[in-house]
Amino acid sequence: MARKRTLLTGVALLLAITAGFLFYRWYFNGPGEPATVSAAPAADAPRDKVANIPTNNDTAGPETFGIDQQARSNGTSNADIASPLAAFREAATQHPAGVDPMIVFGLENFSDEQIAAYNELHVIPFNPAVGKLCDQMPDPRFPGTDFEIERCETVRERPSHPYTQLDDEALQTLAESDAAAALVMGMRVVGDDETRNRWYLRAAALSGKSGPIMALANRRYASVQSYKHSAEGRLGLVGDVESVRYRAVLETIAGRMGDPRANPTHWRTLLIQQTGEAASTDAVERDALAIMKQMARIQRDITGSTQMWELINAA
Repeated sequence: MARKRTLLTGVALLLAITAGFLFYRWYFNGPGEPATVSAAPAADAPRDKVANIPTNNDTAGPETFGIDQQARSNGTSNADIASPLAAFREAATQHPAGVDPMIVFGLENFSDEQIAAYNELHVIPFNPAVGKLCDQMPDPRFPGTDFEIERCETVRERPSHPYTQLDDEALQTLAESDAAAALVMGMRVVGDDETRNRWYLRAAALSGKSGPIMALANRRYASVQSYKHSAEGRLGLVGDVESVRYRAVLETIAGRMGDPRANPTHWRTLLIQQTGEAASTDAVERDALAIMKQMARIQRDITGSTQMWELINAA
């Protein structure tokens, strides 16, 4: 009987590990990640020659900032942008991981209107999924056996952005003044939250678009709970206060930039529930204002725009 329980426990553990691995692959292979496989030929972009990489037209100048200014530049209205994305805001607040399926997964058949609305808010245009490419590989958990695991990559309509082919030094030089390069730089950073966040926020400041902020919020600050050991040494789920707090900060900034998907009230409410202190949202407001001032200085110094300062003064 004990042997049977041990076998069942081992099978359950194996299934849990497999499910976790598959979710990791699915979660982090979003519509803008460099790891995505393309159905089109790879772009020919030399790594050592920045001049051969075309500049990105999504990097806005001083005249465009936020939804109002973007709408005036192309004849669309705020409602035109907000309506196709309304369903995704609702999905993000109800999803157990707090994620926007268009930002994080990008696997559904989105309408042309939804894609156009997404592109108004983001630096790198949406790259629709057209299928997946799978192959069998040896299961690394069972070396020396015939066990295999299926590895799949999402196939997308277009190649990854040409900046993904630059080396770090060339990319970082370009990222000082180019929003798309700053965003790709942020995507490359692993294990350093401060550096990664700084590049995402720089991309938002240079472009005047809230998309990089919402991408950072959804891809890296979706967790509302985490596993921690109690004083008795027991491992259990507890509220991830820091993740929720920073998510509230990012959603506050995106909301002030006019992003119809931002829902700072939801995350502030969740923060109060986890901390039991209504005053915890005061820190969110202070941090959001401090970050917006940093973004405003970057935007003014590089692009000449004062629109971010105008948003700060209007708050």
